[in-house]
Amino acid sequence: SYANDYSGNKYNQSRIDILKKYSGAIKEANPKAYAIIEHFVDKGEENELGNNGIAVWHNMCYNYSQAAQGKSANSAFGGSAWSMLASDEGRPFGYTVGYMESHDEERAAFEQLDSGVAGVKGNTEISMRRLGANAAFAFLVPGPKMIWQFGEIGYDESIFSYGDRVNPKPTHWEYLENPYRKGLYDSYSEILHIRTNNPDLFSSQAEFYWNATAANWDNGRFITARNTSTNKQLVAAYNPTFTDKTFNYTFDNVGGKYYINSKSYNTNPSFDSSAGKITVPAHSYVVITNMDPAGVEDVWDDSDEDAISIYPNPATSTISVNTDMVKDIEIYSVTGAMVKKVEGNNSVDVSGLASGNYFVKILTETNSVTRQLIKR
Repeated sequence: SYANDYSGNKYNQSRIDILKKYSGAIKEANPKAYAIIEHFVDKGEENELGNNGIAVWHNMCYNYSQAAQGKSANSAFGGSAWSMLASDEGRPFGYTVGYMESHDEERAAFEQLDSGVAGVKGNTEISMRRLGANAAFAFLVPGPKMIWQFGEIGYDESIFSYGDRVNPKPTHWEYLENPYRKGLYDSYSEILHIRTNNPDLFSSQAEFYWNATAANWDNGRFITARNTSTNKQLVAAYNPTFTDKTFNYTFDNVGGKYYINSKSYNTNPSFDSSAGKITVPAHSYVVITNMDPAGVEDVWDDSDEDAISIYPNPATSTISVNTDMVKDIEIYSVTGAMVKKVEGNNSVDVSGLASGNYFVKILTETNSVTRQLIKR
């Protein structure tokens, strides 16, 4: 019986054994499958499941919704007891799936319309800026994330509209005709491009620091990510206040080359790496890296990007890229660790890799593109 256990979320060995049996059956049927369970219970139980290959959800909806509404109270993204970065949970890296929206809670855009502070409520431009900042401070945090459908266009229907939370809702494709919603969509694209094309910045081997509690409201919220072995650096800054602000920030390479890789739509943030200053407009974010931003908006022409592929896929021994423009090929595990690198060749021997899913990053002198690989 789980009567007392359910109300107290207590550790229960019988339940653990059952879930491990379910997961084992899934993996036996499909070794590449992921087992992710909604299991908000005792941390020790979640850790044991994580150590046995079962990922668990991590609900951050309330905190991110508070920030989206312009409310500093209970708006911490990290650095508190409840954080999007699950670095101290006691389970392997990659087995905590964070999310800022789901079918169980009202969407952040709806909460902005319903309960946002003055200046946010009913203001599409400001609301979309804040949602873009939320995205930056969710997807640029290491570990897997769930993205709830249509969050990228600021979907603002109540979960209880049209009968119930799981009933069909209108898709609102016309939202993309609004420049501010399309700007949010573009922010998602830029942020996810950074994430997927630089897995080494978000692996367990990379350094990650952030200041994203309620106490960081007035003086700015920051993410710092770096990988010294690949010489990559990233800083994301968010100004959640109602006035443009200039923040102090110490860049790793003082006076060195840095670039804006993503920013809130229709804003003009700036920085001075020599002076250690970052200026961010109100309600907005900016992502600055030491990587040329050519890869964010124009990695290849669309026709070129669509044409690049790896074959065979799935593969058992050797894969090749169907272009002679290859400079390097890097292969990453799903946790972001580089497991193979080949220079000056458009073929890679993958026979030594374990079966599973991988990301293959193809680089030329000026561009890069990432493809998914299934290794059998």
